[in-house]
Order: sequence, then C-alpha cells, then structure tokens
Amino acid sequence: MKIPSFVLNLLCLLLVQAEHSGGQTPHSEIKPNSCEISSSTSTEHSKDVTVKCVSGWDFIVHLEDREGMSLLQVKGQKDGAEEELISVEHSGADMSIGIQGETFDVLDGDTAESESKALSNLLMEKDFSHFGAAVKEVHDKLQLPGWRSHSAMFLYRLGIAATSLQVQLKKQDSAGDKDDTLLLQKRFWGLDKEYRDYHGPSPSKSCVQNGSNYATSDGLKRLWDEECLGTCGPSCWECWAWVCGDCCHHTGCLRHDNFCGGPMGKLGSDCVTMRGVLWDTVTDTPYDC
Repeated sequence: MKIPSFVLNLLCLLLVQAEHSGGQTPHSEIKPNSCEISSSTSTEHSKDVTVKCVSGWDFIVHLEDREGMSLLQVKGQKDGAEEELISVEHSGADMSIGIQGETFDVLDGDTAESESKALSNLLMEKDFSHFGAAVKEVHDKLQLPGWRSHSAMFLYRLGIAATSLQVQLKKQDSAGDKDDTLLLQKRFWGLDKEYRDYHGPSPSKSCVQNGSNYATSDGLKRLWDEECLGTCGPSCWECWAWVCGDCCHHTGCLRHDNFCGGPMGKLGSDCVTMRGVLWDTVTDTPYDC
C-alpha cells in the first residue's frame, strides 16, 4: 500500500521533534490540569472563553450559533502577541476550515494534502500541545451541550483529536520505560468510572440522543474489548459526556472512530486531517450524535 505524501510529512515532523527534544517530545509533559478558564462571557448567540495554560499561552475561543450558521474561532495569545490557530464555519451544506490563516473547503478533495500539512505543522507546535487540555477544561467546567451547538461540537471534536494525539505520542515516548508504561496504563488506559453508569448489568443512568449501551452482565467487558468504540471520548480512559450527553454509543462518534481505525490508524488521511474530525467524508455531513 502506497503511503500518502502528507502522512510521510507528518511522520518526519514527529521524528524531527523527538530528536530536538532528546528523544522525548514536548507533548509528554502535558498534564490534565495544565489549563484553567480565566474568563467566560455569553450573549444570546455566542460565547467567548479564555483558557490559560501553564505554557504561558492563552487559548481564546469564540463560539457562535445562529439560524443556519455556526462558527468556531480559536486564537492563541502569548506575551501580548495574538495568533489565529483554527476556525470552522458551517453554513447549510458548506463548511470551511481555517488553520493558521489558511482556509480550506472540506468538500474540496484537491486541498486535502495541503490542509494536512498545515494541520501537522500546528499539531507539532509545543504550545499548541496544551489545546486538548484546554478544551477538556471548557467541557468539564462550562458543560456546553454539543448536541445543541454545532460550534461546541466542533470544539469538542478537535479537543478529542488533540488529546488522542497526545496519548499516542506519550505511549511512543514511554515504550521502553516499563515503570512509565505501567503508570500510563493506570492513568490513561483504565476504564473511566462514568462508563459504569451506562454499561453493565445494572446501569444507573439512561442513554440520550439516540445512544445505545451494553446493559448486560458482560457489558463492561465488551466495552473494554472494543476499546469503547463509538463512545464520545479519546478512549476508554476518558468519557466526554457533554459531547452527546452520556457515555453511550452514538452514530456520529462511531463514524469518526471508524475513520481512525483503518490500517493507518490515526495517520489515515481522513483522521489526520480535519475532514475526519469535523466532517463525515462518506456522507458529506458534519458530525452529530
């Protein structure tokens, strides 16, 4: 199988970054509590949030939902300098994605490679490695319902993708360290206790938004064996309940997981680009629950 050139570019970036940091990528230092919300204001149709991270970089998030239009804008600010990071605009059947000033049409397959390159460059920036933690802070503290807001759903999808990448890089960093690997298994690979509320022989909570669960004696084992496929979160170790309202299986989450579960995993073309994160390139629709 021929590997697309943009995937090779991403692999090269990963290797170069590792060499520059003595074999350890800067992503390996990210901790769950590395970011906190410093301000949040709302209007009828929009919300503006600033999240401060330990890197000294602030993430400034603008979410807006009006009839027929949704907008997400994420900027970075450090030492008084502001930079455009990611924007997503969805209107009707159209969606455009901006990555550090470059704009891409998700329906234009001819720009997939250049979009992937721009995204790869952004993902490998040290300060941006806190983005997943910043979005998780918004998710946990503001509890914006993704199923009611396209802009919030886009933010969550991006945050989950960034978090998944951090874990993948961390696993690569610690592959030769037995003690660190065991710590990772306990911290990252354990089953989030919230899943127990929805799966297993006696669920205490019911699924919403057309979700489904494994309400059987072996339900938790099935969930674990399938690596929590189709639930809304980076993996079994963390459920993002405000994406779809619970920790159950959802069609939109399953579609994205399937994009990232092929032979090339998270380096697959539809997974590594925003097309696989925000837009279902099979049905040409934005992700929902």
